[in-house]
Amino acid sequence: MTDTTSAASFRPRNLTRRELLSYAGITATGLAGLALTGCSDDDSSPPATPTGSSSTQAASGTTPSGSTAVPGDPGWKQPAVIASVNGVLDTKLTLVGKLVPNGSKERWAITVNGTSPGPTLLLRPGDTLRIACENKLQHSTNLHTHGLRVSPEGNADNPFIEIKAGETFNYEMKLPADHPSGLFWYHPHLHHHVAEQLFAGMFGAIVVEDAVDDLPEVAGATERLLLLHDTRDSTTEAGVSSATMMDLNEGREGPLLLVNGVAGQELSSSPGALERWRLLNASPSRFYRLKLDGHQFHVIARDGGRLAAPEVVDEMLMVPGERAEVLVQPAKEGSFALRMLPVSRGAMAAAKEATLATMKVSGAAKAPAVLPAKLATLADPGTLKVTGTREVALEMQMGGGPPRFLVSGKAFDAARIDTRVKLGTIEDWTVRNIGTMDHPFHLHIWPFRVMEQSAAGPVPAGWKDVVNVPAGGFVRIRIPFEQIGGKSVYHCHILDHEDQGMMAIIEAT
Repeated sequence: MTDTTSAASFRPRNLTRRELLSYAGITATGLAGLALTGCSDDDSSPPATPTGSSSTQAASGTTPSGSTAVPGDPGWKQPAVIASVNGVLDTKLTLVGKLVPNGSKERWAITVNGTSPGPTLLLRPGDTLRIACENKLQHSTNLHTHGLRVSPEGNADNPFIEIKAGETFNYEMKLPADHPSGLFWYHPHLHHHVAEQLFAGMFGAIVVEDAVDDLPEVAGATERLLLLHDTRDSTTEAGVSSATMMDLNEGREGPLLLVNGVAGQELSSSPGALERWRLLNASPSRFYRLKLDGHQFHVIARDGGRLAAPEVVDEMLMVPGERAEVLVQPAKEGSFALRMLPVSRGAMAAAKEATLATMKVSGAAKAPAVLPAKLATLADPGTLKVTGTREVALEMQMGGGPPRFLVSGKAFDAARIDTRVKLGTIEDWTVRNIGTMDHPFHLHIWPFRVMEQSAAGPVPAGWKDVVNVPAGGFVRIRIPFEQIGGKSVYHCHILDHEDQGMMAIIEAT
């Protein structure tokens, strides 16, 4: 399943440690001072990198909200970056509920190191990721590194860990040497509390980049993160975290639409420039049907890494948990809205159109870059020898009381293993949606290829870990269970549905 993939670089290539720190706006002496200072008792200040860590915080242009400005576009805000050094990223992530900026006002959020979203973790294949997760919330939580191909056991990407209030848990994960590059993310995964904690803003991006970037055509692109999220603009925890029965049944959606934690952002570009955007749907329930006025998206990567060749689309649907990487080429001066178009999640009413951000294009035009025609060498999934098949049903039972959210007729039980697979096998799963509401299906640890779907249009290309199963429809996915063993889960990524039982346990041995 190893494929040749690449991610855009968030850090310069072939630099010494001192040069990298200078690029990040931190001197070696300054970094040492941060390390000695440690974590401030003031919850409004992000904790510094722990003493003895092997990571750097790229804090160039850092604002009071903890974001960093994109080079050449200081008005665009995105999370600060913590990068691995010499094969290790060793950092502390502190979780605190507090007020954060919301335009000229404030809103309550669960912050990671003082901000929402939290810092972006920048890794390379083969790196070791160590996170001291300090829980300063009033309730238990944990972390899931969504999409990373790492062990689900022990203190790695283990969704069964509980970090109680006031406790610190030390995670450690080793990325394989052939881990694909791409956009991944971290978010809470404590059963019954996932939706409310993510809705409150507890998440951040993980970028895995190649040691050598082999896409020279886009080497000069302006790189941006666009982390899409919705919540409420309340100044209290109860105002953000409370949920009605309708919220629980349909999946909560908030009126405040954010990109990188900011509403109504504007980005600046110029005619002929090349933009490289990494997009994440970090909402617990909302579907985003994206369109950029006057432009097309050249999709070069999805959940699990690069595609074989770019896909040129006028609009793009992203369900909760999905990621995509796209190229955008502004052609002329003007103001162009990145819109969320109406989209139905099945029997529910379609969300209203809204503008998420605006691209302002001005200045002298230059010749546009020639975009790559080939991106990666991907194995043809049709050549993979299938060793077994399974049926999985996502079901919402109505009538005679509150709805029941089930996988193959059963609600989640932490003491029960629902699916046992053998390492070295390749299985085809047909995932059926028995109901009137769409359910995005997510499998931890083991990415898959989509082979067939009931929905009209081409099947999603490339390696995936989230796929939408439409109401009354199905998808057939092909899953290689290679090398990584252990116990994890699969579930609906409308997280209120997961919290209420639409999740099952899988063990690979």
